[in-house]
Amino acid sequence: MQGKDQLVVLILITINYSETLGQLMTWKRDDFQRGLGGYPVKIWVNVTRKEVPQTVTFDACQVIACGSLSTQRQLSNENKYLCPELTMNKGFPCNGWNNVWWTTAYRGWTYTPGIFDASWAHTLKDQICMFKGVVQPDCQPLQCNPVTITINKADKLVNTTFGLGIDMRGKDPTARFRIAVWDTLPENTQIVQESEELKKGVENLPKNPAVVTVKEIKDLRQTFEIETGYGDINAWVEWIKYTVQSLNHSNCYACASGRPIAQVVPFQLGWTKDPKGMRCMIALYQEKTAWGNRDCRSLSLLFPPTPDTDVKIPPAFSTAVGNHTACHSQQGVKATRPIGNFSLCSEVLNVTEDSAGNYSRLGISRADLWWYCGGKILWSTLPSNWGGTCALVQLVIPFTLAFEKGISKNSGRTSPFC
Repeated sequence: MQGKDQLVVLILITINYSETLGQLMTWKRDDFQRGLGGYPVKIWVNVTRKEVPQTVTFDACQVIACGSLSTQRQLSNENKYLCPELTMNKGFPCNGWNNVWWTTAYRGWTYTPGIFDASWAHTLKDQICMFKGVVQPDCQPLQCNPVTITINKADKLVNTTFGLGIDMRGKDPTARFRIAVWDTLPENTQIVQESEELKKGVENLPKNPAVVTVKEIKDLRQTFEIETGYGDINAWVEWIKYTVQSLNHSNCYACASGRPIAQVVPFQLGWTKDPKGMRCMIALYQEKTAWGNRDCRSLSLLFPPTPDTDVKIPPAFSTAVGNHTACHSQQGVKATRPIGNFSLCSEVLNVTEDSAGNYSRLGISRADLWWYCGGKILWSTLPSNWGGTCALVQLVIPFTLAFEKGISKNSGRTSPFC
Protein backbone atom coordinates (compact mmCIF):
# COMPACT_ATOMS: atom_id res chain seq x y z
CA MET A 1 0.00 0.00 0.00
CA GLN A 2 2.80 2.37 0.80
CA GLY A 3 4.36 1.94 -2.62
CA LYS A 4 1.04 2.52 -4.41
CA ASP A 5 0.40 5.72 -2.44
CA GLN A 6 3.75 7.10 -3.49
CA LEU A 7 3.08 6.17 -7.13
CA VAL A 8 -0.28 7.99 -7.11
CA VAL A 9 1.27 11.17 -5.70
CA LEU A 10 3.97 11.09 -8.36
CA ILE A 11 1.40 10.76 -11.15
CA LEU A 12 -0.65 13.73 -9.85
CA ILE A 13 2.40 15.97 -9.73
CA THR A 14 3.38 14.96 -13.25
CA ILE A 15 -0.09 15.72 -14.62
CA ASN A 16 -0.23 19.20 -13.00
CA TYR A 17 3.22 20.08 -14.26
CA SER A 18 2.34 18.84 -17.73
CA GLU A 19 -0.83 20.96 -17.83
CA THR A 20 1.02 24.06 -16.67
CA LEU A 21 3.83 23.51 -19.15
CA GLY A 22 1.29 22.94 -21.92
CA GLN A 23 -0.48 26.20 -21.12
CA LEU A 24 2.79 28.07 -21.08
CA MET A 25 3.96 26.68 -24.42
CA THR A 26 0.59 27.35 -26.07
CA TRP A 27 0.44 30.96 -24.90
CA LYS A 28 4.05 31.66 -25.89
CA ARG A 29 3.50 30.13 -29.34
CA ASP A 30 0.37 32.25 -29.74
CA ASP A 31 2.23 35.43 -28.74
CA PHE A 32 5.09 34.63 -31.11
CA GLN A 33 2.67 34.33 -34.05
CA ARG A 34 1.06 37.68 -33.24
CA GLY A 35 4.46 39.35 -33.06
CA LEU A 36 5.52 38.34 -36.56
CA GLY A 37 3.97 41.54 -37.94
CA GLY A 38 6.15 43.75 -35.77
CA TYR A 39 3.73 44.14 -32.86
CA PRO A 40 4.87 41.63 -30.23
CA VAL A 41 3.25 41.11 -26.85
CA LYS A 42 5.13 43.50 -24.54
CA ILE A 43 4.12 42.23 -21.09
CA TRP A 44 2.27 39.36 -19.45
CA VAL A 45 0.00 40.12 -16.51
CA ASN A 46 -0.35 36.94 -14.44
CA VAL A 47 -3.53 36.66 -12.35
CA THR A 48 -5.16 33.76 -10.56
CA ARG A 49 -8.61 32.44 -11.40
CA LYS A 50 -11.10 34.09 -9.01
CA GLU A 51 -14.82 34.78 -8.76
CA VAL A 52 -14.28 38.12 -6.98
CA PRO A 53 -13.24 41.31 -8.82
CA GLN A 54 -9.57 42.14 -9.27
CA THR A 55 -7.93 45.30 -10.55
CA VAL A 56 -4.84 45.46 -12.74
CA THR A 57 -3.06 48.82 -12.75
CA PHE A 58 -0.11 49.74 -14.95
CA ASP A 59 1.18 52.64 -17.01
CA ALA A 60 0.12 52.52 -20.66
CA CYS A 61 3.68 53.43 -21.62
CA GLN A 62 4.85 50.18 -20.04
CA VAL A 63 3.15 48.55 -23.04
CA ILE A 64 3.23 51.27 -25.71
CA ALA A 65 6.54 52.87 -26.71
CA CYS A 66 5.63 56.46 -25.76
CA GLY A 67 9.09 58.01 -26.01
CA SER A 68 10.44 60.88 -23.91
CA LEU A 69 9.10 62.19 -20.62
CA SER A 70 7.64 65.29 -22.28
CA THR A 71 5.74 63.08 -24.74
CA GLN A 72 4.46 60.90 -21.90
CA ARG A 73 3.15 63.99 -20.10
CA GLN A 74 1.36 65.14 -23.26
CA LEU A 75 -0.21 61.71 -23.74
CA SER A 76 -1.54 61.77 -20.17
CA ASN A 77 -4.38 63.98 -21.42
CA GLU A 78 -5.51 61.43 -24.00
CA ASN A 79 -7.94 58.56 -23.52
CA LYS A 80 -6.84 54.94 -23.76
CA TYR A 81 -8.77 52.01 -25.20
CA LEU A 82 -8.66 48.22 -25.13
CA CYS A 83 -9.35 45.58 -27.78
CA PRO A 84 -9.59 41.80 -27.25
CA GLU A 85 -7.82 39.76 -29.91
CA LEU A 86 -10.39 37.04 -30.49
CA THR A 87 -8.65 35.65 -33.60
CA MET A 88 -5.05 35.46 -34.77
CA ASN A 89 -3.88 38.91 -35.86
CA LYS A 90 -0.33 39.49 -37.08
CA GLY A 91 -0.86 43.17 -37.95
CA PHE A 92 -1.12 46.10 -35.60
CA PRO A 93 -3.69 45.66 -32.82
CA CYS A 94 -6.99 47.56 -32.63
CA ASN A 95 -7.06 48.05 -36.40
CA GLY A 96 -10.60 49.44 -36.41
CA TRP A 97 -13.05 51.14 -34.05
CA ASN A 98 -15.32 48.10 -34.24
CA ASN A 99 -12.56 46.26 -32.35
CA VAL A 100 -12.57 48.71 -29.42
CA TRP A 101 -14.56 47.17 -26.56
CA TRP A 102 -13.47 49.36 -23.63
CA THR A 103 -12.27 52.95 -23.23
CA THR A 104 -11.30 55.38 -20.48
CA ALA A 105 -13.46 58.09 -22.09
CA TYR A 106 -16.46 58.92 -19.92
CA ARG A 107 -19.48 57.43 -21.71
CA GLY A 108 -17.23 56.99 -24.75
CA TRP A 109 -18.36 54.85 -27.68
CA THR A 110 -17.30 51.20 -27.68
CA TYR A 111 -18.38 48.15 -29.62
CA THR A 112 -21.29 46.27 -28.06
CA PRO A 113 -21.79 42.62 -29.06
CA GLY A 114 -25.10 42.14 -30.87
CA ILE A 115 -27.54 39.31 -31.50
CA PHE A 116 -25.24 37.75 -34.09
CA ASP A 117 -22.30 37.55 -31.69
CA ALA A 118 -21.67 34.50 -29.53
CA SER A 119 -23.02 34.54 -25.99
CA TRP A 120 -19.51 34.45 -24.55
CA ALA A 121 -18.78 37.79 -26.26
CA HIS A 122 -21.51 39.46 -24.19
CA THR A 123 -20.07 37.84 -21.07
CA LEU A 124 -16.53 39.02 -21.80
CA LYS A 125 -17.73 42.57 -22.46
CA ASP A 126 -19.32 42.68 -18.99
CA GLN A 127 -16.34 41.10 -17.22
CA ILE A 128 -13.96 43.98 -17.90
CA CYS A 129 -13.99 47.76 -17.56
CA MET A 130 -11.19 50.33 -17.65
CA PHE A 131 -10.52 53.89 -16.55
CA LYS A 132 -7.69 56.37 -16.05
CA GLY A 133 -5.65 56.54 -12.91
CA VAL A 134 -4.55 59.65 -11.03
CA VAL A 135 -1.86 61.72 -12.77
CA GLN A 136 0.30 64.36 -11.11
CA PRO A 137 1.42 67.35 -13.26
CA ASP A 138 5.08 66.64 -12.44
CA CYS A 139 4.80 62.90 -13.14
CA GLN A 140 7.99 60.96 -13.83
CA PRO A 141 8.78 58.44 -16.64
CA LEU A 142 6.33 55.53 -16.81
CA GLN A 143 4.04 57.24 -14.26
CA CYS A 144 2.08 59.68 -16.45
CA ASN A 145 -0.42 57.35 -18.11
CA PRO A 146 -1.80 54.98 -15.45
CA VAL A 147 -4.60 52.69 -16.56
CA THR A 148 -6.70 50.50 -14.29
CA ILE A 149 -8.52 47.45 -15.66
CA THR A 150 -11.17 45.86 -13.47
CA ILE A 151 -11.66 42.13 -14.03
CA ASN A 152 -14.98 41.19 -12.47
CA LYS A 153 -14.26 37.49 -12.94
CA ALA A 154 -10.90 36.08 -13.99
CA ASP A 155 -11.59 32.99 -16.09
CA LYS A 156 -10.72 31.50 -19.48
CA LEU A 157 -12.54 34.28 -21.37
CA VAL A 158 -10.24 36.91 -19.88
CA ASN A 159 -7.20 34.71 -20.55
CA THR A 160 -6.26 36.25 -23.88
CA THR A 161 -4.15 38.84 -25.68
CA PHE A 162 -5.34 42.45 -25.73
CA GLY A 163 -4.50 45.45 -27.85
CA LEU A 164 -3.96 48.76 -26.04
CA GLY A 165 -4.16 52.10 -27.84
CA ILE A 166 -4.02 55.84 -27.16
CA ASP A 167 -6.69 57.94 -28.88
CA MET A 168 -4.98 60.94 -30.48
CA ARG A 169 -4.77 62.87 -33.73
CA GLY A 170 -3.12 60.97 -36.54
CA LYS A 171 -2.17 57.33 -36.19
CA ASP A 172 -2.83 56.00 -32.71
CA PRO A 173 0.12 54.29 -31.00
CA THR A 174 -0.84 50.72 -30.12
CA ALA A 175 0.75 47.62 -28.61
CA ARG A 176 -0.16 44.25 -27.14
CA PHE A 177 -0.17 42.64 -23.72
CA ARG A 178 -1.54 39.36 -22.39
CA ILE A 179 -3.60 38.61 -19.32
CA ALA A 180 -2.65 35.08 -18.27
CA VAL A 181 -5.17 33.44 -15.94
CA TRP A 182 -3.79 30.56 -13.86
CA ASP A 183 -5.56 28.17 -11.53
CA THR A 184 -2.50 28.56 -9.34
CA LEU A 185 0.49 30.68 -10.21
CA PRO A 186 3.48 28.44 -10.97
CA GLU A 187 6.29 28.71 -8.45
CA ASN A 188 8.65 31.67 -8.96
CA THR A 189 6.22 33.30 -11.41
CA GLN A 190 6.12 37.10 -11.15
CA ILE A 191 2.93 39.12 -11.50
CA VAL A 192 4.33 40.65 -14.67
CA GLN A 193 6.82 39.46 -17.25
CA GLU A 194 8.28 42.28 -19.30
CA SER A 195 9.80 42.42 -22.79
CA GLU A 196 13.24 44.03 -23.06
CA GLU A 197 12.08 45.81 -26.24
CA LEU A 198 9.81 47.96 -24.09
CA LYS A 199 12.70 49.82 -22.47
CA LYS A 200 14.05 51.16 -25.76
CA GLY A 201 13.39 54.83 -26.49
CA VAL A 202 12.33 55.75 -22.94
CA GLU A 203 14.43 58.45 -21.30
CA ASN A 204 15.29 58.49 -17.59
CA LEU A 205 13.81 55.05 -16.92
CA PRO A 206 13.40 54.64 -13.12
CA LYS A 207 15.18 51.74 -11.47
CA ASN A 208 12.99 48.70 -10.90
CA PRO A 209 9.63 50.41 -11.52
CA ALA A 210 6.51 48.78 -10.11
CA VAL A 211 5.25 47.71 -13.52
CA VAL A 212 1.88 46.21 -12.60
CA THR A 213 -0.22 46.21 -9.45
CA VAL A 214 -2.90 43.53 -9.02
CA LYS A 215 -5.46 43.97 -6.23
CA GLU A 216 -8.48 42.01 -5.10
CA ILE A 217 -11.51 44.25 -4.45
CA LYS A 218 -12.97 43.43 -1.05
CA ASP A 219 -15.41 46.24 -0.20
CA LEU A 220 -17.17 49.39 -1.41
CA ARG A 221 -14.60 51.72 0.11
CA GLN A 222 -11.82 50.11 -1.91
CA THR A 223 -13.92 50.21 -5.08
CA PHE A 224 -14.60 53.92 -4.63
CA GLU A 225 -10.93 54.70 -4.01
CA ILE A 226 -9.70 52.69 -7.01
CA GLU A 227 -12.23 54.07 -9.48
CA THR A 228 -12.21 57.73 -8.44
CA GLY A 229 -8.80 58.27 -6.89
CA TYR A 230 -10.40 59.60 -3.70
CA GLY A 231 -9.11 57.91 -0.57
CA ASP A 232 -12.12 58.57 1.62
CA ILE A 233 -15.64 57.67 0.49
CA ASN A 234 -17.00 59.33 3.63
CA ALA A 235 -16.17 62.79 2.24
CA TRP A 236 -18.92 62.38 -0.37
CA VAL A 237 -21.38 60.95 2.16
CA GLU A 238 -20.68 63.73 4.66
CA TRP A 239 -21.31 66.34 1.97
CA ILE A 240 -24.73 64.82 1.29
CA LYS A 241 -25.54 64.79 5.02
CA TYR A 242 -24.52 68.43 5.35
CA THR A 243 -26.72 69.41 2.39
CA VAL A 244 -29.74 67.59 3.81
CA GLN A 245 -29.32 69.15 7.24
CA SER A 246 -28.92 72.64 5.77
CA LEU A 247 -32.28 72.17 4.01
CA ASN A 248 -33.86 71.05 7.32
CA HIS A 249 -35.18 67.81 5.79
CA SER A 250 -35.13 64.13 6.65
CA ASN A 251 -36.28 60.80 5.16
CA CYS A 252 -34.47 61.25 1.87
CA TYR A 253 -32.76 59.32 -0.89
CA ALA A 254 -29.47 60.48 -2.40
CA CYS A 255 -28.77 59.46 -5.98
CA ALA A 256 -25.70 59.88 -8.16
CA SER A 257 -24.17 58.22 -11.17
CA GLY A 258 -22.24 54.99 -10.69
CA ARG A 259 -18.94 56.81 -11.08
CA PRO A 260 -19.67 60.49 -10.29
CA ILE A 261 -17.65 63.01 -12.28
CA ALA A 262 -16.60 66.18 -10.48
CA GLN A 263 -17.55 69.49 -12.07
CA VAL A 264 -15.25 72.53 -12.21
CA VAL A 265 -17.02 75.62 -10.83
CA PRO A 266 -15.79 79.21 -10.27
CA PHE A 267 -14.29 80.26 -6.95
CA GLN A 268 -16.70 82.53 -5.08
CA LEU A 269 -14.31 85.46 -4.66
CA GLY A 270 -13.18 87.78 -7.45
CA TRP A 271 -10.76 90.64 -8.09
CA THR A 272 -13.57 93.20 -8.41
CA LYS A 273 -15.99 91.87 -5.79
CA ASP A 274 -13.40 91.10 -3.10
CA PRO A 275 -9.85 92.16 -4.04
CA LYS A 276 -8.70 91.98 -0.41
CA GLY A 277 -9.86 88.39 -0.11
CA MET A 278 -8.21 87.44 -3.40
CA ARG A 279 -4.87 88.90 -2.30
CA CYS A 280 -5.23 86.87 0.89
CA MET A 281 -5.76 83.71 -1.16
CA ILE A 282 -2.62 84.41 -3.21
CA ALA A 283 -0.67 85.03 0.01
CA LEU A 284 -1.97 81.78 1.50
CA TYR A 285 -0.58 79.92 -1.51
CA GLN A 286 2.83 81.45 -0.69
CA GLU A 287 2.88 81.06 3.11
CA LYS A 288 0.67 78.86 5.29
CA THR A 289 -0.71 81.72 7.40
CA ALA A 290 -0.19 84.59 4.92
CA TRP A 291 2.66 85.73 7.18
CA GLY A 292 0.30 86.00 10.16
CA ASN A 293 -2.11 88.41 8.47
CA ARG A 294 -5.22 88.45 10.67
CA ASP A 295 -7.39 89.54 7.76
CA CYS A 296 -6.62 86.22 6.07
CA ARG A 297 -7.32 84.01 9.08
CA SER A 298 -10.91 83.09 8.15
CA LEU A 299 -9.88 82.06 4.64
CA SER A 300 -6.97 80.08 6.09
CA LEU A 301 -9.43 78.14 8.27
CA LEU A 302 -11.86 77.57 5.39
CA PHE A 303 -9.10 76.33 3.08
CA PRO A 304 -6.34 74.92 5.31
CA PRO A 305 -2.98 73.89 3.86
CA THR A 306 -2.61 70.25 2.88
CA PRO A 307 0.57 68.15 2.88
CA ASP A 308 1.81 67.21 -0.58
CA THR A 309 1.38 63.53 0.28
CA ASP A 310 -2.35 64.06 0.90
CA VAL A 311 -3.07 65.80 -2.41
CA LYS A 312 -4.98 63.51 -4.78
CA ILE A 313 -5.92 65.05 -8.10
CA PRO A 314 -9.19 63.62 -9.48
CA PRO A 315 -8.57 61.40 -12.52
CA ALA A 316 -11.51 62.92 -14.41
CA PHE A 317 -13.64 66.05 -14.26
CA SER A 318 -16.12 67.83 -16.47
CA THR A 319 -15.36 70.82 -18.71
CA ALA A 320 -15.28 74.10 -16.81
CA VAL A 321 -18.24 76.44 -17.23
CA GLY A 322 -19.34 79.76 -15.78
CA ASN A 323 -17.88 83.21 -15.27
CA HIS A 324 -14.48 82.99 -13.59
CA THR A 325 -13.41 86.11 -11.69
CA ALA A 326 -10.49 84.67 -9.66
CA CYS A 327 -7.90 84.42 -12.43
CA HIS A 328 -4.17 84.88 -12.41
CA SER A 329 -1.87 85.54 -15.40
CA GLN A 330 1.89 85.42 -15.73
CA GLN A 331 3.69 86.22 -18.98
CA GLY A 332 7.14 87.40 -20.01
CA VAL A 333 10.70 86.12 -19.82
CA LYS A 334 10.25 84.52 -16.39
CA ALA A 335 7.35 82.41 -17.61
CA THR A 336 9.45 79.62 -19.08
CA ARG A 337 6.95 76.82 -18.43
CA PRO A 338 3.66 77.43 -20.28
CA ILE A 339 0.85 75.43 -18.69
CA GLY A 340 -2.21 76.80 -20.49
CA ASN A 341 -4.48 79.78 -21.02
CA PHE A 342 -7.95 79.44 -19.53
CA SER A 343 -10.42 81.21 -21.82
CA LEU A 344 -13.35 81.80 -19.43
CA CYS A 345 -11.63 84.42 -17.26
CA SER A 346 -13.46 87.74 -16.94
CA GLU A 347 -11.26 89.23 -14.19
CA VAL A 348 -7.50 88.66 -14.21
CA LEU A 349 -4.57 89.77 -12.08
CA ASN A 350 -1.63 90.22 -14.45
CA VAL A 351 1.50 89.45 -12.46
CA THR A 352 3.74 90.90 -15.17
CA GLU A 353 2.14 94.34 -14.76
CA ASP A 354 1.32 94.24 -11.04
CA SER A 355 4.08 95.71 -8.89
CA ALA A 356 2.42 95.19 -5.51
CA GLY A 357 4.41 92.05 -4.79
CA ASN A 358 5.69 88.73 -6.02
CA TYR A 359 2.71 86.58 -6.98
CA SER A 360 4.56 84.05 -9.10
CA ARG A 361 5.42 81.27 -6.65
CA LEU A 362 2.23 79.57 -5.47
CA GLY A 363 3.64 76.47 -3.82
CA ILE A 364 1.35 75.65 -0.86
CA SER A 365 -1.68 73.53 -1.72
CA ARG A 366 -4.98 74.37 -0.03
CA ALA A 367 -7.87 72.04 0.76
CA ASP A 368 -10.76 72.00 -1.74
CA LEU A 369 -9.09 74.47 -4.12
CA TRP A 370 -7.38 73.95 -7.47
CA TRP A 371 -5.77 75.95 -10.24
CA TYR A 372 -7.24 75.30 -13.68
CA CYS A 373 -5.40 76.52 -16.77
CA GLY A 374 -7.41 74.72 -19.44
CA GLY A 375 -7.18 71.23 -20.87
CA LYS A 376 -7.59 68.16 -18.71
CA ILE A 377 -5.24 68.95 -15.81
CA LEU A 378 -5.89 70.44 -12.37
CA TRP A 379 -2.98 71.90 -10.42
CA SER A 380 -2.79 71.91 -6.63
CA THR A 381 0.08 74.43 -6.82
CA LEU A 382 1.81 76.42 -9.57
CA PRO A 383 5.60 76.32 -10.15
CA SER A 384 7.53 79.58 -9.90
CA ASN A 385 8.28 79.64 -13.65
CA TRP A 386 4.72 78.95 -14.79
CA GLY A 387 3.30 80.88 -17.70
CA GLY A 388 -0.26 81.41 -18.90
CA THR A 389 -3.64 82.27 -17.43
CA CYS A 390 -5.17 80.14 -14.68
CA ALA A 391 -8.28 80.34 -12.53
CA LEU A 392 -8.77 79.41 -8.91
CA VAL A 393 -11.60 76.84 -8.97
CA GLN A 394 -13.46 74.33 -6.85
CA LEU A 395 -14.92 70.92 -7.59
CA VAL A 396 -18.45 69.74 -6.91
CA ILE A 397 -19.97 66.28 -7.31
CA PRO A 398 -23.59 66.50 -8.51
CA PHE A 399 -26.24 64.39 -6.83
CA THR A 400 -30.03 64.35 -6.57
CA LEU A 401 -32.00 64.37 -3.34
CA ALA A 402 -35.53 62.94 -3.20
CA PHE A 403 -37.62 63.49 -0.08
CA GLU A 404 -40.45 61.30 1.20
CA LYS A 405 -43.81 62.69 2.28
CA GLY A 406 -46.52 61.18 4.42
CA ILE A 407 -44.54 58.17 5.60
CA SER A 408 -46.02 56.62 8.71
CA LYS A 409 -43.80 56.53 11.76
CA ASN A 410 -44.65 52.84 12.08
CA SER A 411 -43.36 52.02 8.60
CA GLY A 412 -39.97 51.10 9.97
CA ARG A 413 -38.21 52.71 6.99
CA THR A 414 -35.11 54.71 7.71
CA SER A 415 -32.79 56.73 5.51
CA PRO A 416 -29.12 55.85 5.32
CA PHE A 417 -28.08 59.51 5.27
CA CYS A 418 -30.75 61.59 7.04
